Amino acid sequence: MVYSRSTIDYPDDWTGHPENAVWFCAEHLTLAEDLTHPTALEAIDRIRAQQSHGSPTASGRTG
Repeated sequence: MVYSRSTIDYPDDWTGHPENAVWFCAEHLTLAEDLTHPTALEAIDRIRAQQSHGSPTASGRTG
């Protein structure tokens, strides 16, 4: 699980799954871990953009 920049301030008694916590598969985990400053959605968009341009994935394969 990777925690990105949060866009919501949660109250102290809040429970649930935060919007900035995202599970990534092993193939994309390394890419996601390098993108913790953007929001989760921005990080996912950047990973998709890298994949669509044929950049190597964490496993060395191209997307």
